[in-house]
Amino acid sequence: MAQIKVVLPAPRSRKSAKIRNSAGSTRAMSFAPRTASFSQTAKVGRVERPGLKPITRVTGPGAREVSFTQTVASLDWQKDIESELDWLRKCARRGYKVAFSGLSGMESGTWWLIEKQDIEIIQRARNNKPSRASVSWSLVEAVDVSVTAAKPKKQPKKKTTPKKKKPVARTVKVKRGDTLWKLAAKHLGKGSRWPEIYKLNKSKIKNPNRISPGQVLKLPAK
Repeated sequence: MAQIKVVLPAPRSRKSAKIRNSAGSTRAMSFAPRTASFSQTAKVGRVERPGLKPITRVTGPGAREVSFTQTVASLDWQKDIESELDWLRKCARRGYKVAFSGLSGMESGTWWLIEKQDIEIIQRARNNKPSRASVSWSLVEAVDVSVTAAKPKKQPKKKTTPKKKKPVARTVKVKRGDTLWKLAAKHLGKGSRWPEIYKLNKSKIKNPNRISPGQVLKLPAK
C-alpha cells in the first residue's frame, strides 16, 4: 500500500502588535489579547417634570471604553520579563496615555487613559523572577481639549472730566503809596477790577479809598 505524505502549510505568524506610551517609548506585545470588551454609549440627559414623564435626550457622544487581558511572556520560559512588567507598571503609575497598533480598529487609532491595570504572575524563571504574566487593562478614550485663554476684551475707557482745581488763595501786603486801583492793575491786569479786591476784604477795609501799609489783603483768582 502506497503511503501518501501530506504537507501542511506552515502556520502564518500573527502580525506583531505594539504598545506605545505618551512619553514616546514603545514595546512589542509578545501575545496579542484573544478577547476584548468594548463600550461606547452616548450620554443621555434627563429633565424632570412634576407630574409628567421626564424629558430625555442625547446630550453628546460618550467616550470609548475597552478592557482586555494580555499575556506577557518570553518564548524562553527561563528568561524573565521583569523589565517588560516594570514598563507597563510605569505607564499606569505615571498616568501615561497608551496607544496600540497591530490590533483591530476598535483598540487602535486612539490614545487611551489607564483606569485600571492588574498584573498576575503565572510563571517564574529559575531566578524566581516572573517569566509569564497576565495583564488586565481597563481603558477609556483620552479626549484632550486644548484650552486657549481668550484675551479679555478691552473695555472702552471712561471719559473722566478733570476736576476743577480750586483757586489758590493769593494775598498781597500793602505798601506805602498803594491803592486798590494800583493793586488791581498790578495783580489782576486792570485797575478797574479794584472792587473785586474790596469785596474780598470788606472786613479789613472800612474806606476803599484808604488802605493802610502792612495790611494783608486777599486777591481774587486771575
